[in-house]
Amino acid sequence: MSNENGPSEQAGHAAPADGTFCWNELRTRDVAAAKSFYADVFGWTSDDRDMGPAGIHTIFKCGDQDVGSLLAMPPEAGAAAPAWLSYIAVDDVDAAADKCVRAGGHVRHPPTDIANVGRFSVLQDPTGATFAVYRTERDRTSRKRFDNRETTSGCSAYTLRVSAGSDTRS
Repeated sequence: MSNENGPSEQAGHAAPADGTFCWNELRTRDVAAAKSFYADVFGWTSDDRDMGPAGIHTIFKCGDQDVGSLLAMPPEAGAAAPAWLSYIAVDDVDAAADKCVRAGGHVRHPPTDIANVGRFSVLQDPTGATFAVYRTERDRTSRKRFDNRETTSGCSAYTLRVSAGSDTRS
């Protein structure tokens, strides 16, 4: 689900603002084809990391910025289509899962700890759209926001800027 620093957290940067998208993860059966496609389209590079029993976790990078991750779909995914999963930052994963259910949604994967990284849950809204919520174990004093401008590395992707105490959009 994340790099060793957690979703959307570069080493030395603070956590994303609550209620904002903080990470994107692609699950697919053809990892090599996905790496090639996103390199060709967006200029992303890939950094494979061995996660032990969880397998190889590929971090997509735009320059030196982590922009998402890639995992092979597990056999239990059956005939499910490959898809991106977006993560939304929250202060309390369990409370977000409870609110989801009360609002008519469903918990697809219960709140779960990731040792030394954070806590997450996969949820589904009443329309059937799936997303995840995530809380980092790191400092939450600064906020990150998305900026849709092209990066200096030439990658065409959303980049993150750190803005202390601000959640305004540019």
